[in-house]
Amino acid sequence: MWYAARVRNNHEFAVSRQLEAIGIESYLPTFKSRNSRKKPILRPLISGYVFCRRVYDTSGMAGFVTFQGKPATIPDEEIDLLREVVSEETNYGAFKVGQHVEVVRGPFMGVRGILARIKGYSRLIMSPDEGRFVSFEISDSEVRAI
Repeated sequence: MWYAARVRNNHEFAVSRQLEAIGIESYLPTFKSRNSRKKPILRPLISGYVFCRRVYDTSGMAGFVTFQGKPATIPDEEIDLLREVVSEETNYGAFKVGQHVEVVRGPFMGVRGILARIKGYSRLIMSPDEGRFVSFEISDSEVRAI
């Protein structure tokens, strides 16, 4: 079982490190982003929270998510699912511009096209009718190479 610890603003990484240092397993889901100088950085996916295996108070924490006055528990399966979703997102950028792909999730499932990047965002360009092109934003986790 896991617990969701509420943490002070911008203390997610510090709290996670402190818990690990005292032997408490913690999980901080993150995603890759870029700062204002275009430098790649990791950011917390769920701002203000760190998941941990035990209830323990350390500096930077603001408490735990509770239900009826007791710390709420999160099943292992939920954290495993979150880890799986986050690991798919970390594959962002795995495709090359100009690569032929097929959408495998979402409302455009089955649509094929060519992957492009416009202003740092993935776009799928397809030609449903000869001579006409349609472009829409798509996550790399929603496509597969063909």
